[in-house]
Amino acid sequence: MESYWICPLLVLRQYRLRQFISATQGLAQCEFAYNGDNYKKKVHEISNT
Repeated sequence: MESYWICPLLVLRQYRLRQFISATQGLAQCEFAYNGDNYKKKVHEISNT
């Protein structure tokens, strides 16, 4: 069974920059499987942008 995670890191980053947008905007682009290849790398890249 695949589990999907919606990126709260992007929302937190935008909130810190005072550019917060609704949590439902762009969710389709934020999904990736935790059990896929290199998911830790993807999380690291997202958190560092």
